[in-house]
Amino acid sequence: THTHTRTHTQMISWNIAHIARLVAAQEGARTIIFTGSFMHDNIVSQRKFAAAFRYWSAGDSQALFMKHEGYVGALGALAMSTLLREEHSRR
Repeated sequence: THTHTRTHTQMISWNIAHIARLVAAQEGARTIIFTGSFMHDNIVSQRKFAAAFRYWSAGDSQALFMKHEGYVGALGALAMSTLLREEHSRR
């Protein structure tokens, strides 16, 4: 059971990293700040994710993990909603 759990954690981490790298590349971002609760206090997942992210970016990008990811995620949502409102008001 422990092996299955570890394998699933690795698979999920790699998939998230791959998708995050694709989106970062599409947006031209070289650093991604991960704020998801899947990584919260999960050092193994953070290491797997960071290694996969480096691999898919050929070492060109990096993944960062915040200690207080919920707070940072809320700030990101606030910033995005502000940008969307500004864009909508220009139309």
